[in-house]
Amino acid sequence: MKKCIAIFLLFSTLNTFSQTIIEPGAIDLDPEGITTPFTGVSLSPDQSTLFASSMGSRIYLFNVSTPGKIAPVWKNLDLAGFKGGARAVFSETAKYIAIRDYGTHTAKTRSIVTFGAKPKMKQVSGDAAVVDAATGKVLFQKNNVYHIAFVGADKVFVSFSEGFGWYGLPGGEEIKTVSIADNECATITPDGKTIIASIDPDNAAFKELSSVQKRKREAKNAGKFKRLLFFFDVNNIKQPKYISNEEVDIVTDMKFGKDAKYLYYVAHLNGEEHGNAMNAPAVKVIERVEVATGIIDRGFGFQSGDMAGDFTTSTDENTFAYSDAYGMVGTNREVAVHESSNLKTRTASFLLRGGLFKMSSHFSGFALCTNRPIVYIGTGKRIIEWDYKKLPKYFRTPAPASNEEIGEKCQQTLTALLDTTSKLNTQITKANISGTYIMDITIAQKGMVQTVYCESDEKTNIAMQNNLKDIIRKYQFDIDLPKDRRVKFRYVFQL
Repeated sequence: MKKCIAIFLLFSTLNTFSQTIIEPGAIDLDPEGITTPFTGVSLSPDQSTLFASSMGSRIYLFNVSTPGKIAPVWKNLDLAGFKGGARAVFSETAKYIAIRDYGTHTAKTRSIVTFGAKPKMKQVSGDAAVVDAATGKVLFQKNNVYHIAFVGADKVFVSFSEGFGWYGLPGGEEIKTVSIADNECATITPDGKTIIASIDPDNAAFKELSSVQKRKREAKNAGKFKRLLFFFDVNNIKQPKYISNEEVDIVTDMKFGKDAKYLYYVAHLNGEEHGNAMNAPAVKVIERVEVATGIIDRGFGFQSGDMAGDFTTSTDENTFAYSDAYGMVGTNREVAVHESSNLKTRTASFLLRGGLFKMSSHFSGFALCTNRPIVYIGTGKRIIEWDYKKLPKYFRTPAPASNEEIGEKCQQTLTALLDTTSKLNTQITKANISGTYIMDITIAQKGMVQTVYCESDEKTNIAMQNNLKDIIRKYQFDIDLPKDRRVKFRYVFQL
């Protein structure tokens, strides 16, 4: 095993943050042992436990039954897939947790485009799984999935590229599958009787239906990005009971309200089309459809720029929360709370402006409590407990990091990389470099290594030192410094 020692030119005291009050109404719970940024958090039905996922196939469960406190229950660091993280939902009994790939909350241009034709947009597919809420053990897993939902106490419904599937729990055995070509996001009512699916009106299996033919405009626009919501009786997938009264954009998420009277869905406006200008994230909207009629009766006026933006409603459907990202490359991140009686005005807002460390202030999902005015926000490697009644407006622009802090982050990055099968470690191993090497490394704008100076003596293998120096000079740290700023730190490699 490689051992690493870091020596800073500028020394600083390490600070340990543990459940720190940021200000009254906002507590940094700072869970221990988190190595990659969070991508999603979800609460159990009784609000006592919090599921969290982070990049690099990591999932966790925490006890949050005591306000202002967080305690680990379990972690699973051996999850297959989900490298970009995941979003999750608990079963009604809280016995299981269904997770799906963070990327499935986005849309993109199809990879194969016929010459001369307008490009089609499509929801991104990814991994999905069900884990045991008590242990974190994976019970069921499937790839190329668009959506996953629970049916009753012991089944799960999956929408994937070839159609729909039902699977039993806890064993994950297949119960049945139904084929639908070119399928995308779909869900099922908790009683298992009605399927709501986002269908391309240009889909050959449904294009000739009279209900679709009546919508000439929808079918014409379908060549780019439009969809219709199809409502199927579970026993008849070939003929929908009815379809939505309006066209919709590409649906990437679906959630039922109380008693499944309404279905709330999140849709990308033109897929990635809005994301092409100045690297702005794609715009999303949240709308509501009445399950019994297919009538889209409400748009909430929320437009989230978060590529995987989240949306949650309270149990009584009187409080709504959503995440947003805006500004250049989404540098401003916000979680907003609205009351149904006044959707035009935010009841509360928690806003962070992007900092020096690129992932440090990105909201990666949130969970709205149903029994108290609390929102849990995943941001970077931290979880914030936000009381939006005590603190209805929070805004923070991160203070510039000191040279010591930046140097410390670089040291931690190198140490972590040399203890894993990272690209950097692979390059060093392939070059057969061994020995001790002291290097003063200077980084500049965009985290690029500007200079590397080496200290050596008669025992130093100069050839290996030069090879290591060349490898380090090509590395880019995940830190974006201003144009006129340089940071220098010392690192001792023991290889």
